[in-house]
Amino acid sequence: MRKVKIWCASSVALAMCACNPNWSTPEQNGSEFDATIERFCIDVPPSSVMKVEGALTAWDHALHQWKHVYAIDVHREASAVKSCNHWIRETLVADIPVNEGAIAWTTGTYGDVYLRKGRYEFDPTGIVLHEVGHVFGAQHVAGTLMNTTYWDKGAYTCPDKVTVVQIAGWNRVNPKLLCWCF
Repeated sequence: MRKVKIWCASSVALAMCACNPNWSTPEQNGSEFDATIERFCIDVPPSSVMKVEGALTAWDHALHQWKHVYAIDVHREASAVKSCNHWIRETLVADIPVNEGAIAWTTGTYGDVYLRKGRYEFDPTGIVLHEVGHVFGAQHVAGTLMNTTYWDKGAYTCPDKVTVVQIAGWNRVNPKLLCWCF
């Protein structure tokens, strides 16, 4: 019985480590910026909130010396809505003209994110990671988080190097101060 418990505990620990991405290590204490806060209000069904928050947490980790990315669930923190810089909303089609096949879209750099109901639910984390990349200035690049078309479910759980370096360049931030996953 003791061997079974040890084997189970070891298996769980190994599985948890295997699921976490390996992150690069940014330079410390060299930032010429005081990190600002980007508040994203999340207005999606409760079943998707944690996955959207997970994507924002990954962006916060990647950009933390330049920008803090803060998630606000509008259903839990209604009083904080006034402080939102951006919105992540579920929508049917909205009044924004988009490609008929679109899963999600943004209103532009430093804009809002719209998730198309019935299309984004299979991988909210990956899709929100991609769209928030656009919010911070990343453009489409094949073979990265910013690929033009959707990749396999779960392919990305955090921002990759190419995407983070694009954002650094667009915003004139030293990429050595940011981090990305491998």
